[in-house]
Amino acid sequence: MPERPFPPSLFIHRVVWALLRAALVVAGFVVAGLLLVFGIVLAVVMLVWALLRGRRPVFQFKMRRQSEWARGGFRRGGRTAHGRVQDVVDVEVREVPQEAHKLPRA
Repeated sequence: MPERPFPPSLFIHRVVWALLRAALVVAGFVVAGLLLVFGIVLAVVMLVWALLRGRRPVFQFKMRRQSEWARGGFRRGGRTAHGRVQDVVDVEVREVPQEAHKLPRA
């Protein structure tokens, strides 16, 4: 009697693993789709909230040419787009009286 190429339990094992892999792939696509839908809904809610509060949303999309990236990438330091140096204020110092730190008693 000739031997079987592989036992039936090995075949069942391979089928189960293939189905498990397929289920994980499908679950991954479902999670990615849900995250995409959540992001779109969140963006729409934020847009509607901004419009209800009277603030017009600003959409900006800037595409830099490859030559600009080759020149230096990001702007460095306190320079503007025209190369002028801006004044940078790190900290504004003011005196705070000691009594201001105490909470009023109720």
